[in-house]
Amino acid sequence: METLTYKEFGRHLLKTEDLDPVYTMLHNADLDFDTLTRWCLAYWCFYHTGVASKIAEAPSNKFHQLMRKAQTAKWPRGAERRHFRGEASSKALTYLKRQGSPEIIVETMINGDTFQEISDSVQQFPLFGSWISFKIVDMTDQVLGYDVDYSDCHLGIYKDPRQGAALILHGDWKADITDEELIHTVERLIKEFKRHTAPPTHERRVGIMEIETILCKYKSHHKGSYPLFKDSREIFHMMEGWGDLAEELQQCVPNQDKW
Repeated sequence: METLTYKEFGRHLLKTEDLDPVYTMLHNADLDFDTLTRWCLAYWCFYHTGVASKIAEAPSNKFHQLMRKAQTAKWPRGAERRHFRGEASSKALTYLKRQGSPEIIVETMINGDTFQEISDSVQQFPLFGSWISFKIVDMTDQVLGYDVDYSDCHLGIYKDPRQGAALILHGDWKADITDEELIHTVERLIKEFKRHTAPPTHERRVGIMEIETILCKYKSHHKGSYPLFKDSREIFHMMEGWGDLAEELQQCVPNQDKW
């Protein structure tokens, strides 16, 4: 696998929309908002596009029943939510059910105007820690269509973007860097990619959330574990055999002519 420079790799992710192909897939699908909300909440729990599609295609009054089935029948989880299982996940689903419908739960989770306000709101829910809260804030903006103020967003507590920044600064992702160096690197990359707009809506310029993804994925690319179009292929194959909505969404995954 050819290893690209971080600039080449970042431009590739932005141009092909392999930056976050789930976002582009959902944008292209143009789902009704209630189905989209159910899909997102199931995805945030299991991080699996097939499971999320199977749960979301059922009506809202079947949501919690299917979530419990996914948990007890050991339906798959994405690697990022591999710990959402066992007794802890059972208690988390019980807590979610007590909050009401999936639409009410999501509305409660994303309550706030800034990155930190929404992140804090999300982390009141069991098994929703700092990483998944980061992802939820991003999807609140780019998938659900709410404006988010990112001025209070800082990447210092997240391991992967720090390591990606260390790789760019020192050629070694294991190198220790300060918060100041991390902030400087993020600001530098925002300037370097300023000509690009953020997929999938392309309604704003690339910002801290897109740079975070570039840093994380570039580290993986440099280590040989992120070939081009990796995420697009994976989310497509995750949906095989998971029902009508999954089959519909498969057609909306970007880059299928490039695999």
